[in-house]
Amino acid sequence: MASRNKYKQVKEGQKQKVNKGVTLVKLLALDNYLDNKSIAKQFPFLAFLFFLGVVYIWNGHYQMRTIREIETVNNEVKELRWELMTTESEIMNMVKQTELVKMVDSLGLKELNTPPTILYLNEY
Repeated sequence: MASRNKYKQVKEGQKQKVNKGVTLVKLLALDNYLDNKSIAKQFPFLAFLFFLGVVYIWNGHYQMRTIREIETVNNEVKELRWELMTTESEIMNMVKQTELVKMVDSLGLKELNTPPTILYLNEY
């Protein structure tokens, strides 16, 4: 008999409005989330999200600044490499015999036309 009473109660309960649970409208209603208790409860999480956003933005700016610095250093290295090659070629050109003759000619020295003579010293 007890089970029949429960069955009758369930039938009568069905006639009443049946609670369907959580619906999309209830879930999206902002009234459920905007009271003082829920905001205070979620404050540490919101502060953490804010902190992550600030770190994310800072990281983007830091990366861009680092990339710009790398580009300027690469350009400077390229310029210095070209300067090195130019200086090396000028030095190699200055070491040639004809260039040495031109530089020494202003001092009054002239190139030898005869081969050098070897002197031997007798020690006895």
